[in-house]
Amino acid sequence: MKKLHEQDVTFDFVTYRKFTLIVNRTRLSVFLTLIFLVGYLLAAMTSGNTSWLLNILGGLAFMFLFFAFYTVMIKRTYTSNEAMQNLAVHYNFFDTYVEQTSSLGKTRFDYTDIYKIVEDKTAIYLLVGRQQGLVIPKKTADEPFNNFIRNINK
Repeated sequence: MKKLHEQDVTFDFVTYRKFTLIVNRTRLSVFLTLIFLVGYLLAAMTSGNTSWLLNILGGLAFMFLFFAFYTVMIKRTYTSNEAMQNLAVHYNFFDTYVEQTSSLGKTRFDYTDIYKIVEDKTAIYLLVGRQQGLVIPKKTADEPFNNFIRNINK
C-alpha cells in the first residue's frame, strides 16, 4: 500500500499533559464542577452569614487547588514512566490505517478504530480508546495534510 503522509512527534511533557487533559476533558469538567460545589458548600457552612461572593470564592479556591493537584499528578506520572519521556514517534499514514513506530515497537491502527477526533490550536488527537490515542501536530504550512487528518475516519 502506498504511504500518503508521514509525521514525526516527540512526546515531551507539554505534549503528554495536553493529551491527558484532552482525553479527560469531559470527566475533568464534571469533577471540577462537583469540586466547586463541595467547596462552595463548605465555605457556606463554615462562614455563617458571609456573602455569597465569599462562598463562590471559596468554591473557586477549592477547585483551583484540586486542578493544581491534578497537574502535579500528571507530572508525577510522566516522570515515573521513563520509557515515555521525550519518546520519538514516527507516523506513516496509508489509505486505511496509520502505523506508529518508536523505540517501544510498531503499532497499526485502522482508521475504523478511531472513535473520536479532537482538535486544538497545535494538534489533532486521534482517539482509539478512552485513554489511548495518537497526537498529530498540525503542520502550519500543510493544510491538505491537516484536512486529511481531520477527515481520516469519514
